[in-house]
Amino acid sequence: METVYANMQSDMRWWREDDPFEAIWSAITTVISEDNERRSQILHYLRLYGHRELMTLLTNNHMPISSYFGERNYLRYNVVKSVIDTVTSRIGKNRPKAAFLTSGGDFTQQRTALKLEKYVEGSFYETQIYDTGSLCFRDACIMGPGIIKFYEKQDKEGNWKVWNERVFPWELLVDYADGRDGKPTQMFHVKHVDNHVLYEMFANTERWKNKKQELKDLIEEAQRGDWEGVETDSLVDQKLCVESWHLPSGPGAKDGKHVISLSSCTLFEEEWDEDWFPFAVYQWSRPTVGYWGTGIAKDINGIQIEINRLLDKIQKAFHLFANPYVAVQVGSKVLKSHITNGVGRILEYQGAPPTVVTHQPIHPQIINYLQQLKMDALRQTGVSEMAAQGKKPADLESGAALREYNEIEDTRHAGPAQQYERFYMDAAKIIVRMSQRMHKHGKTPSVMAHYKRRSKKWVDELKWSDINIDESAYVMQVFPTSLLPSTPAGRTATVQEWLRSGLVDKVTAMHLLELPDLEQVMTLEVASYNIVLDQMEMILEEGEFVHPEPYQDLLLAMKLSQTTYLQAKMDKAPGDRLEMIRRYIEACKRLLDKMKMQEQNPQVPQNSPVAQAQDMPLPGAGAPPGIEQAAMLAMAQGAGPQ
Repeated sequence: METVYANMQSDMRWWREDDPFEAIWSAITTVISEDNERRSQILHYLRLYGHRELMTLLTNNHMPISSYFGERNYLRYNVVKSVIDTVTSRIGKNRPKAAFLTSGGDFTQQRTALKLEKYVEGSFYETQIYDTGSLCFRDACIMGPGIIKFYEKQDKEGNWKVWNERVFPWELLVDYADGRDGKPTQMFHVKHVDNHVLYEMFANTERWKNKKQELKDLIEEAQRGDWEGVETDSLVDQKLCVESWHLPSGPGAKDGKHVISLSSCTLFEEEWDEDWFPFAVYQWSRPTVGYWGTGIAKDINGIQIEINRLLDKIQKAFHLFANPYVAVQVGSKVLKSHITNGVGRILEYQGAPPTVVTHQPIHPQIINYLQQLKMDALRQTGVSEMAAQGKKPADLESGAALREYNEIEDTRHAGPAQQYERFYMDAAKIIVRMSQRMHKHGKTPSVMAHYKRRSKKWVDELKWSDINIDESAYVMQVFPTSLLPSTPAGRTATVQEWLRSGLVDKVTAMHLLELPDLEQVMTLEVASYNIVLDQMEMILEEGEFVHPEPYQDLLLAMKLSQTTYLQAKMDKAPGDRLEMIRRYIEACKRLLDKMKMQEQNPQVPQNSPVAQAQDMPLPGAGAPPGIEQAAMLAMAQGAGPQ
């Protein structure tokens, strides 16, 4: 079979070629030969973590260790898996969110930035990026990098999306010399793709829509095995596909290129005028030189191998020496059939009685050495033994004590945790940039954005055309989804501590608890706040004036509406929105004055001229609530206005 090595060319600047598939395969031949050591290490670390004997990376040729070594069950303690799973559960569970802050922006720009935040958040949840990110975090702990790729996708309804997928670290190739400073100018994504999928992806494109049979034949001719020419034994017929990117050499340069190719043809080609790759890469330990970092498996590789050797010796020693045996003097006339495990058996003998002999199978220092190795692996990665077992000290119950205990371990992992947050920031940037690129090429992407107002929750389609904000108009930050402990006991203890110290009030404390049993109580307690905030949002977001209700907490409504007015004025909100808030404040005043007058003069009838004067609307404010409805009802009854 013809492999990629047969396509070697001297000039590997594939982005200069009119039909670059041969030059691309020559380029990846060189990169693959340089990358052999890294791929061998990845294979070794996967064996350590998964306890499986993988033969190669790109085929399904793998088996459990027990099958590889025969039927014997080897005793193992997988400290690599234990440590990685513990760290993944601590850091990989975080769900950082991107916040977009305008730089001196006016009211309109700020609202657009809020839409952008909703757009990215909707894309995160729509594509389940947090689940993919957690797997990539584990990949990084095992193999060095964890990678998410972003690409364009059209759903069944014809809507364009920015989608993502997990990329195995050995599938992404970077030239060592090109990536020496960590900033490569070209990347290759090598992946097996089904024949029929390839045909459906490109048969109707401009390049192949009039040459569909030729496309089908070229796909059939393409290399089926991996880059070493090894055929995959599978029920599906897959071809080795390469997606390549080359960044522009400088501002305004026209040599940026994006190509999808097989060993037999170029499937897709376009100009790539961006200065970024569509990959978000997380690395557990960033390299000092080069592009690829290292993971936890490399750090404790030697310890795991030594543990395996010790366990093998201990197991053999116990099988050989741990079984007791009976020493019988020659001529004692002891019948072997009398030596059984029966209770109260009578054993006849002559001379010296039989003796049960039990040897110590192994020296205690070896057992201590084994335990020391386990602890060394945990200490080297900053994981406590109790964290590895999923426990906490029994005497730690208060929120302050738990925070202090967690902070000690989190300090050790501060670097990887910050890199994990930056990983999601990079993902958010790529989503925004790809959306801009797609919109520029006539493919307007959209997401189902999640909205939440105190009184209700809903989802609605948000199109990029409604945002399309320039990248220079905002600053992006990331923050955790919650600063409180994840367990109900820890959350309750922390919130109670804040409540006692006066940092929060009762209503805010109930908000922070977020316990299902308190949901109904909390809703009633904060209803006075929620209705005012809803009314302010209706005015600012939708431009619809809302009258205050006489049964509201009008003093609270005055306070919140005044602060909202001042903030909106600083944000340069439109004049009509500010006028509506002023009308709302004046309406609150009139209702308060009316209530005060009725308290002072309880004999004044509700329909007296004095009382009716309190209900007169301000200029341009329209009729107060209830006046128009009463007039319409009277007319319907034939009474007419008095």
